[in-house]
Amino acid sequence: MLTELQRVVLAQLRQRNLRLIADQAEDCWSKGQRSYFDARTRCPHWLRQLFHEANDETIKASPKLAEASAAELFAWRPRRRRAARAYEWKVVAVRQCPSPDELLHCDTPAQAVEYWRGNIATAPHFTAECECFAALLLNTKFRVRGHHLVSIGSINETMAAPREVFRAAVIAGAYAVVLVHNHPSGDPTPSDGDRQITKVIADAGRILRITVTDHIIIGHNRHCSFREAGLL
Repeated sequence: MLTELQRVVLAQLRQRNLRLIADQAEDCWSKGQRSYFDARTRCPHWLRQLFHEANDETIKASPKLAEASAAELFAWRPRRRRAARAYEWKVVAVRQCPSPDELLHCDTPAQAVEYWRGNIATAPHFTAECECFAALLLNTKFRVRGHHLVSIGSINETMAAPREVFRAAVIAGAYAVVLVHNHPSGDPTPSDGDRQITKVIADAGRILRITVTDHIIIGHNRHCSFREAGLL
């Protein structure tokens, strides 16, 4: 003999096209057994709990509790997917890089190399065994406001898309940038890829009106400046 609450549950299941679950539940309840629900069924947790509670003597003996459970059942609606959300972004400095005042100027390749060795090559995530590409961010007086480690590549190449190079420069309001990357082989001679990516980045900088003042390749105890070599 089914209780009123059990009939409500079965009716609601069949209305929601869960006829297989309803038939299994009705068969168990008719035999006086608790209904069994496989974990793969898409039945909400509270509804699975309701199936067990519907067999308890407290439910059968309390019409008010049965009505409350039935009301919860009627109010159930399938969950909707969360709407896509947008976020307000905030960019903050990662760490402070203290340097002597004279090294904050970056109007010569030697000063850029000194800044690299003092602040970038000493970073915990830097590895000399891979090519690392960085952009030094300069103000209108060509003083270094900070740097952005654009990418860490392999032993013989690294990726440096203009989008990534100028991301921090635009946010920081930089007037100019100096591109710097290392050659793990120790030979700072520019490759064809170095020449090509420098031209692409410099062209993008002209559109953004952010000057690429130099591209410096650092080797073992020597470096190559594109500006001094007439390549920029």
